[in-house]
Amino acid sequence: MRRSPKQPQEPSRIQKDLAGLFTRLGLGKQVEGFKILELWTKSLETINNTNVELLKAKTFALKLNKNMELVVGVRSAALANELQFLKPQLLEKLNALAQKQGYAKVKAIIFELR
Repeated sequence: MRRSPKQPQEPSRIQKDLAGLFTRLGLGKQVEGFKILELWTKSLETINNTNVELLKAKTFALKLNKNMELVVGVRSAALANELQFLKPQLLEKLNALAQKQGYAKVKAIIFELR
């Protein structure tokens, strides 16, 4: 018997219950922040004319601060400088992905040498 391709499913009851619990505990923003961190690597994949694998290997999302600024660790100063030129494009792509998922808008990206 052949299965049909997976269709997007409605959130299960337990997912809805957990989401409600996180909200009641005041953890909704923290959970959303972690999900936005996961979008960093996906946003890199949408940038044209870049070595995506290098960017994935040399950058990592550190945190989303209370001002909705994404802090990204970068392994080299040269790459941090190059990313400054891509910042508007990265922010646009990141926010497009966040909006699709129903998350808040990221206001800025801050690169830190790590």
